[in-house]
Amino acid sequence: MGPQDIPIRVLRYFAAAARLGSLTAAAEFLNISQPSISTAISRIEDDLNVQLFLRRPSQGVRLTAAGERIYDEVRQFLGHVDGFHDSIRNVSSELAGEIHFACFINLGPIVMAELLSSFRKLHPTIHVSFTEMNHSDLIDGVLDGTFEMALGFDLEIPQEVKIDYISERAPQFVLPPDHRLAGRNNIFFEELANDPFILMDLPYTDSYFLSLFATAQVRPNIVYHARSFETLRCLVGAGLGYGLLNVFPKIDITYNGDRLIKVPVANAARPLNLLLMRHPRVRPRLITSVFADHVKAFLR
Repeated sequence: MGPQDIPIRVLRYFAAAARLGSLTAAAEFLNISQPSISTAISRIEDDLNVQLFLRRPSQGVRLTAAGERIYDEVRQFLGHVDGFHDSIRNVSSELAGEIHFACFINLGPIVMAELLSSFRKLHPTIHVSFTEMNHSDLIDGVLDGTFEMALGFDLEIPQEVKIDYISERAPQFVLPPDHRLAGRNNIFFEELANDPFILMDLPYTDSYFLSLFATAQVRPNIVYHARSFETLRCLVGAGLGYGLLNVFPKIDITYNGDRLIKVPVANAARPLNLLLMRHPRVRPRLITSVFADHVKAFLR
């Protein structure tokens, strides 16, 4: 029996183990026994005469160089298979299936509820399974195939990631309403140099905000590091400092009931571009393309 006879089910078992880095995690994800995963991997190794994984006791498994190449081919093949199944379902009835989607954590509370609700009204048979992540994990998830698509910003995006630009988001200062500069149409970084600053401290995000200060040749007086969008807003609302953000909810009230205001940055500050990210070599399934079109239309 040759490699061309390897069942798709076996390839899915291998792909799950490669993506999750653990036979146990793959078995739990697929709701099957771990020996089934081991058997599938052994079959591929025997048929292709290669070693796919390096086993590391108590640390899971890691792909060999040959395993990396085979995983890349398998991932593309399974994408074609899923796309074929979607196309067949669409011809026979309607669009249906599940999409694995990721969203930058600060965008989640602002856009995801309304985005998913509006999409479900149009396509009730398509389920979007989504995860909120910081930006570095978001990119990793796209490149390793965990997510078919991700919504984020143009922060340290590797060249190989396929992107679709959606819209631009300029940085704005977040202030309590009684701040001495609250009535201004815009504010220069220099004017806040001595004020206490609350930094959004997430991977890539922190570097972006600090780069804005560096471009303006201003050193911020950082007093707090917030790893949550709403924590930053609450700290500002309590009068503990000012913040800097590119996305904002529809209301200007924090969880604690404090009101906030936002004022544009007067300096020539680099905006962030909102975008969709996909793996460069995996053809999107039909339902994924439908959802991508909805996301772009909704956010524009």
